[in-house]
Amino acid sequence: MTTSANFGNMFSMAGISLILPFLPLLPKQILSTNVLTDMPEVQIADDVVDAEWVSHPIRWDFRMIRRFMLLFGLISSSFDYLTFFVLLRVFHADAGLFRSGWFVESVVSAALVVLVIRTAKPFLQEPRGQGTLLCNHSLDSRGDCPALHAARRAARARAVAGFSARGTGAGCGMLYGDSRDCKALVLSERKRHLSEQKKQEDMTMKQHLVITIEREYGSGGRLLGKALSEELGIPYYDDEIIRAASEHAAVGEEYFRLHDEKPGKRLFGQARDVVGKPRLAGNITHPDNLFRFEAETIREMADKGPCIFIGRSADFVLDATEFGDFVSLFVYCDMANKMRRVMEVDGVDANEAMARIQKINRQRREYCRYFTGNNWGDPMLYDLPLNTTHLTIPETAELVKTYLRLRGLLKA
Repeated sequence: MTTSANFGNMFSMAGISLILPFLPLLPKQILSTNVLTDMPEVQIADDVVDAEWVSHPIRWDFRMIRRFMLLFGLISSSFDYLTFFVLLRVFHADAGLFRSGWFVESVVSAALVVLVIRTAKPFLQEPRGQGTLLCNHSLDSRGDCPALHAARRAARARAVAGFSARGTGAGCGMLYGDSRDCKALVLSERKRHLSEQKKQEDMTMKQHLVITIEREYGSGGRLLGKALSEELGIPYYDDEIIRAASEHAAVGEEYFRLHDEKPGKRLFGQARDVVGKPRLAGNITHPDNLFRFEAETIREMADKGPCIFIGRSADFVLDATEFGDFVSLFVYCDMANKMRRVMEVDGVDANEAMARIQKINRQRREYCRYFTGNNWGDPMLYDLPLNTTHLTIPETAELVKTYLRLRGLLKA
């Protein structure tokens, strides 16, 4: 069964990868599928088997195993492709919903197949060992959560969007049964959505507010981003960019962290072609390719709604991909204040603080030059350079909000 399942999954993976712009399953989902589906198979050793199989010795038939692998592998793959069709054509699934749907289908179908192939007789009439029953029930419940719940949440969001566009709950009756219950649910969700939208519009205007913050190490740029996020009520992305890019690329976070805001090997030259589509073959962990994945992630986050980006040359990425209007900040201060912050936050002495500031700022400068061709910190590149030497973080945040009001990006 394991050989047939692996054969079928890889056949499905190879086929659907030819038409999808994203990975059908993430590596951790593939590993989780194998672990979960192996649980009931292990319990077969303690199962109640047909009497015919223990009445006399039976020789292994390797030809039968090969035929079984090919036949059941292709049958399994056919169900996978049917699932793909439903997810893509009926639910118009994005990457997250598609992966959740296939993951659930793979796990649940594998658990049911164990009950079918464990006997040559009608499986509902045959006694089964308690271990097999328990494992299958546990597997089905774990396969349902959280992946299926995520799929349901995505489907519900689509139903809400469909209702708001058409003014009727007809399109989601198939998800929740009674159309009256569905309509009530959609009305409730829509009311909540409008309430949240109004709350945000009280602070921000209709214009899509995106802020990018480049900062010297120790200048308080990250703290400023958090303060603005809380006061404006919009998301703040720092390490979240790395995690999201890793998820998007199906590449380990450690590769992104290893090259985070660090240059490649060539430090000079004009801007590189690093905002195109990332390569999905060859050396996908090359710094240029990792930057492309991060650039795609930044653009997708910006497209979703108002937000704040910390570092990663987000201003260059949004400008190069013609995102539209956004506000770029550069935060700096004198060396004494940088050292004071680094000593307080990192818990190091003055010499170590000085060394860290010089090293990290040099890396950020070379990172900017390598990927963008620009001079990091050049005031001509930013909408608002901010010197925090004589300002607290709350005072700097208030200064930024005043600038946004003057630009017409915040209500007075």
